[in-house]
Amino acid sequence: MSDHYQPPPPHEIPEEAVAYVAQMSPRDRELHDLAVQLLGSSYFVEWSAGFKKWVASQKAKQATSPEPR
Repeated sequence: MSDHYQPPPPHEIPEEAVAYVAQMSPRDRELHDLAVQLLGSSYFVEWSAGFKKWVASQKAKQATSPEPR
């Protein structure tokens, strides 16, 4: 057993969260990367207020877009 603490690896990010991170502004992406670095496995982007707001806006867009023929 090692005397040094080894933090757990980061968790898998769902596809929807990957899409959210990909569309972030440079400033938001920098903050996201900092959260990943500092919080590690305790950080879940899908629990963030920004992600929840983005999901709601995506659902609203889908609800208002016409059905494909």
